[in-house]
This record gives sequence, structure tokens and C-alpha cells, in this order.
Amino acid sequence: MATPSRLPPGHHLRRYRRGDRDQTLALIEADRLPGQPPATTRNLAEALAGRSVVDAGW
Repeated sequence: MATPSRLPPGHHLRRYRRGDRDQTLALIEADRLPGQPPATTRNLAEALAGRSVVDAGW
């Protein structure tokens, strides 16, 4: 992950917040490749907790 000292000028980094969920799911869905499972609230919660069973199958 990029550190604030290495970000390009004009870019800012902050921690994920609970209120970011819907926008994060939309971003993941927009970048999903054919054949990948859809992004769900449960899958996002598992990934944020460090337990992504979806990634284990790739």
C-alpha cells in the first residue's frame, strides 16, 4: 500500500470507514472481470477482516 509520503501530489490517503461500504462495493463491481463472483456486503466484510474465501479459489 502506498504511504502518504509516496503519493503523487494532490492525492490523499485515509483509512476505510464504515460509510464507504456502498461506494466500495460499486467500485469493485465496476472493475469485476467476467467469471468473478459479484461483490457482496458479506464478501467485503470478510475481505476487510482478512478472510477472503473468494480469493482462495483463484
